[in-house]
Amino acid sequence: MGGCFSDMKGGKQGIGGAEQRPTAMAAAIPNSSDGPNDAVEFFHRIRGQHPLFTQLELSLSAFNLLDRDITSKSDPMAVVFA
Repeated sequence: MGGCFSDMKGGKQGIGGAEQRPTAMAAAIPNSSDGPNDAVEFFHRIRGQHPLFTQLELSLSAFNLLDRDITSKSDPMAVVFA
């Protein structure tokens, strides 16, 4: 979480992060997406277990937010239920 801000309309560009190089772990996992959960998936697969997570990408955008705070900008918040 944190630090992913964009100045493009609609927030269609992620900011930060470096391009990752292929590793031996990525070669050991077919159809790997090089995501942050690769280490967890690799840990479970080498022990013969199925992954205990589902990868999900969620993108939220907000505009024209009211500034109701006196000393600082309002902090937008989203609550997601599954």
